[in-house]
Amino acid sequence: MKVLQISKTRGHDCGIALFADNLQKQARRAGIHIENSSGWAQSSDADLVLLHHHDELFSDGEVSSLASACTVPIVLFAHSDGAGRFSDVLQGFVAMCPGMIGPISKPVGIFPHPAWVPNRLEDRASLRMEFKLPQTRPVVGTNGFLKFERQFAEIAGALLPEVRRNRWFLELITSPWRLESRGVLAELESLRREYADCFRFEYTFLESETLNRRLQSCDLLWCWTAASSSPYGSGVIADQYASGTRIIAADKLQHAHILGLPNTVVGPAELLPFVRCITTELAGGRFERHDPFPVSWENWTEGFRSFLEVVLVRARRP
Repeated sequence: MKVLQISKTRGHDCGIALFADNLQKQARRAGIHIENSSGWAQSSDADLVLLHHHDELFSDGEVSSLASACTVPIVLFAHSDGAGRFSDVLQGFVAMCPGMIGPISKPVGIFPHPAWVPNRLEDRASLRMEFKLPQTRPVVGTNGFLKFERQFAEIAGALLPEVRRNRWFLELITSPWRLESRGVLAELESLRREYADCFRFEYTFLESETLNRRLQSCDLLWCWTAASSSPYGSGVIADQYASGTRIIAADKLQHAHILGLPNTVVGPAELLPFVRCITTELAGGRFERHDPFPVSWENWTEGFRSFLEVVLVRARRP
């Protein structure tokens, strides 16, 4: 099977583009030959087009024009709500949660946000030594694109006095987003200077394997967003679960695919109660590890291949 995967933001450091790159890499292992592109090419010999759609990237007219020009079935991968409105012109849909598509007659595949998972979890003490983290102090961490919605500065600012008082350590790993959240970087740099003895803040993009090892070295992770609840799955919490490290996550729909798994704690959806929940978890000292396989690409790509085959068969029927 040959698939042309269209990601309009290809080459940018943003969630959809990175997801499409990972999907290409992992799907090839499941026997799906995927080529990435930022748009449709008439010369393509693909059997099927996989279109990564978000309302901010495509107008309805662009989707309709693509459907008219394309000579092979199109499967829309929904990254925003309401994509079911294209059911008259497209042949299939993929979403990270059923609520994103709604009841339609076309095939719908559910594909919760996967993550890169190691073959085995590494020794935490060795990782701490490698990454120059404290060996005898509990380490709490988080990661994600540097965006207002993550409220890194607000959470770190509220948490760090307790971190210092209890001789804990805070590890924050962020990466640049395509749109700048002005002022956040300066706030975090200021906190790093003030709490240099118990806070490390990094602002760089890490490859999946490296990020996973860094998250493995922590005792506890948090996942927070101020964004409204949405059924669209969060890649941040999937990356965190893939590390095998215990997680506390805000009670939001975008975290639902992880909150029901072992070794996760459901935290309040309000910021200050959430911070208090982090300190309670740290004080409790429950730093178990879990099997990360449920969020692995390997756990999902075979079913994805089967779904695309169903779309092809249905599209070929007279």
